[in-house]
Amino acid sequence: MTLWYWENHRTEPEIGMYPRIVDFLGYCPYHATRSFGELLWLHRTYRGLSKEKMARWLGVHPETLSHWEQGNRSPTIESLGRIAEIFGLRKLIRHR
Repeated sequence: MTLWYWENHRTEPEIGMYPRIVDFLGYCPYHATRSFGELLWLHRTYRGLSKEKMARWLGVHPETLSHWEQGNRSPTIESLGRIAEIFGLRKLIRHR
């Protein structure tokens, strides 16, 4: 019954279910990202992290993370470094 609700847009899976759903499907069913905020949301969701947990890892308030995901604000260089470390993207950040 739960799957029927998801397929008919009556409910959404809990955030913790997303990694198992992606593993089951064998691919990520989300569209390509168009912005940093969408990419951040996708990585967070794919890992099944709540905003609160992700914000705690980054050392920011959950509302700050929401602003980043919505594109209302941009993270600082220090926050970008922490994001890169969490997602294993450290090699993409150039050091000056």
